[in-house]
Amino acid sequence: MAEAVLEVLRSAAVLDDVHHDYLAGLLTPQAAEEAGLPTEPDAQAAYVLAGLLRSDRRKLVDQGIMEVTAKRSVSAPRRHDVIAELALRPTRSAANTLLPGAVGRERAAAMRAAYLRATHLPEYASRRWDVTGREPDEIFECARAELRRPDAEQANPEAWRHRLELAALAQYHMTAYEALKRDAMGNKGGDTRGPHELLKLMLEDERGLLLLRQAIVDGRAGNSPRIVDISGTLVHSTLSDKGEIQEGSNGTAIAVTDHWLRVEGFPSGGPINRPVTLPTDTPSMRATKLQEAVRNTIDHIAKLMEDLDDVEAASGGRLMDQRGWPLTETSDIVKSLTLVQSKLGYWGVVADKQAAQIDEDAEGDDEDPEDDSHTEEASRGWDES
Repeated sequence: MAEAVLEVLRSAAVLDDVHHDYLAGLLTPQAAEEAGLPTEPDAQAAYVLAGLLRSDRRKLVDQGIMEVTAKRSVSAPRRHDVIAELALRPTRSAANTLLPGAVGRERAAAMRAAYLRATHLPEYASRRWDVTGREPDEIFECARAELRRPDAEQANPEAWRHRLELAALAQYHMTAYEALKRDAMGNKGGDTRGPHELLKLMLEDERGLLLLRQAIVDGRAGNSPRIVDISGTLVHSTLSDKGEIQEGSNGTAIAVTDHWLRVEGFPSGGPINRPVTLPTDTPSMRATKLQEAVRNTIDHIAKLMEDLDDVEAASGGRLMDQRGWPLTETSDIVKSLTLVQSKLGYWGVVADKQAAQIDEDAEGDDEDPEDDSHTEEASRGWDES
């Protein structure tokens, strides 16, 4: 099917001989470099995705597939799989020259299923993006700027250009080192999300972008992609049997695992920024990270509630106004939210009291340096109340 697709594109004058051979994995690295084409394995694979998943080439790609399959239509998953096979062809061809049992050979075979599934990310085909040859840091900075654009601008086809380039490069290394695995078949009751769904969550979260950037840096250096915190700093610790980062343990830089991504990084239900606290963090630093995570989580909940409120019923009107939400399910949620509200209210009062006390102390220092009315006993009394 892949060969037929390339022949159709060449017949339609979309590809010249050089680009045909490059996409077919037949061009040597030297010839590719002379033609100004990417030579890094991750960039070469991403170039194939960017060039063949474009919406304006979909009809020609489908024509090539249908010529081989004799089917009247081509599904999106089939189309993406065929193109992903082409993207991996140079990697798999190089791996076949290695001795049986060699790490590179086994890695190329193991990454195939996950790489194909990751390529099912719909945005690869619905948005405009290219492989630019920039350094990972530069792509990341542009990707982060995209992510921070207002929600109203996210529908713009150009709004994902840098994020998709980052994802396409990173998915090569994350699947090669099994940081992204194919969803387990028949995994009833477990996490059934595919690699493309985890990839999408990472593209919608700043820490996810940092993890993708790190995957490119590490992968190109021949290392497993490693976990970074919300500031982009490598996390040095150890993982528990449940995939949780152990606090109070220096350890070494932790490699990203599929289990960690699903359970800790991006648990089912959406990205929840659980901050990584390091042994070197001061109590103030830990508290600041946790406060930021609370703000992000509450913003996430508020957005989900807005989306839920906007769901339209088939007969018209808002669905939740007609269906409601049973009290048996909401009572525990309300209790949790009430506890959160109580805590936030109390901490707000504490902060105001502390600010007022600081102002009072400052005024007292100006008027009478010997006055020390803010005693330890008074502070303890306030804490107890």
